[in-house]
Amino acid sequence: MMSAAIPLGIVGGYFMGRAILPSILRHTAYDTVANDAVISGGEIVGILAFSALFVIVTTLVSIDGPIRMIKRLSPIESTRIELKGYKKKRRSNDGSKARKFAGYNIMRNKKSFALLLVSISLPVLLVIVSYDALRSFDMDKYLSSMLVTDYTFSTADYYKNDYVDFDGNISTLDSSIIDEIQNSGYVEDGSVIYADLATDYADISGMTITEDVNCALDIYGASDFIFDKSMLIEDEVDMTAFNNGTGVIEGCWLDKNGEIYPGTSQYAAGDTFTITGKDGTPHTYTVLGHVDMSVGAIYLGSCMGDFTCDLYFNPEQYELITGNQNIMSYEFNIKEGTDKEAETFVKGMVDADNALNYQSKYSLAENFASMQKIVRLISILLCAVLTFIALMNLINVFVSSIMVREKEIATLKSIGMTRGQLRKMLMWEIFYYNGSAFAAASVLSLILSGTVLKQVFNEFDFFTFRIGWASYPVIMIVIMLVGALTVLCVENSISDRNITEELKTA
Repeated sequence: MMSAAIPLGIVGGYFMGRAILPSILRHTAYDTVANDAVISGGEIVGILAFSALFVIVTTLVSIDGPIRMIKRLSPIESTRIELKGYKKKRRSNDGSKARKFAGYNIMRNKKSFALLLVSISLPVLLVIVSYDALRSFDMDKYLSSMLVTDYTFSTADYYKNDYVDFDGNISTLDSSIIDEIQNSGYVEDGSVIYADLATDYADISGMTITEDVNCALDIYGASDFIFDKSMLIEDEVDMTAFNNGTGVIEGCWLDKNGEIYPGTSQYAAGDTFTITGKDGTPHTYTVLGHVDMSVGAIYLGSCMGDFTCDLYFNPEQYELITGNQNIMSYEFNIKEGTDKEAETFVKGMVDADNALNYQSKYSLAENFASMQKIVRLISILLCAVLTFIALMNLINVFVSSIMVREKEIATLKSIGMTRGQLRKMLMWEIFYYNGSAFAAASVLSLILSGTVLKQVFNEFDFFTFRIGWASYPVIMIVIMLVGALTVLCVENSISDRNITEELKTA
């Protein structure tokens, strides 16, 4: 069967992928590559070979146990299989109940039952985790990690982390571009962000730097508009002092525990320092707090030293220290209800000049939705494959166990077991198998959800781990329905045969 099923499955899957994937991509932001040969022929052959190997290995593993069991049994042993491995005495009225009789049957060989439990519960566990992944997509978290305003507009070099290249050349944004955006009628509020690499001309006090360490000094100028509460590390930051030019905010990076990463911050809140800029005049400032530079897009994007000191001033103090007005980017929010019109306008500007680029929550949301569609499709296909594997393992082992017990079942029918009683007993057996596997998978998934899965998923900028409770009853219903259909098919096959013939041939 495998010699026919595997080639047919590979060929069918290949052509299905060629037909379905382009149509899916056309409905996403990746429509421009829908008809391109993204994966080479050699990679496709490798994927198909791995798929064939995976099917062969999983099939051989699932049938190995039942085959070895059947080989070990002689015709005489098969008639005594009911007593094998079960030494406890039981009262006769226990066996008259189908559910108890079914329980005795599946627990005859505890090792086989445990192996079957693992083979079914692991795919079910992976299906549950895949559904949790679908439920854990968090667009708000993704957008807030990328932007704190509706739009950020800059040069194309800025988005390539080349605002300042290694020769010290700066790719500034022309102020006339900002005027055009501001006069479009879509801008509600915004701020120009100035930036300069001041290592060569500025002298700053209060930094503990050894002689063998090279420190870069990045200076920014912006209004308090860009400092969203989600970016500020401290709960209270005196923005009045920032606006009047007596205070600055230091940029830093956080580790996975939310603590300031060592070496990325030179000052504590409340510290004072003196900086001498291009005018040669020393200026003293107080550090008001710290801003998380991983949120939003308000930094140079390149490091010219062993570590960088990032300081944010208001625009007037920035110009006083640097002596320039180098515009790095323009951050702005748009008026309510103008999302599509503003996106069309800004995109038109970028299309007309390839030296410009932008990011917006609107475009990022589209990209996020496209990514979500692809991941959802992959997860659904993965769930389907894993569910199929689990069900095939169940059907294979269950049918094999019936084949081993053919004479036993024929004997039970000869002494008066009706077709209804046989069907009820087999239904209880499949219920025990499925129920045990589902319970084991559910318990394990809940344990992992509160520990490993939550920690891993929340590391990503686009995931906030959520348990997909709806998957549990759906999975339970599906495996129970397939199990019931399996029982009906097996029972019909058994019932079509004559009892005398079964006793002779079994």
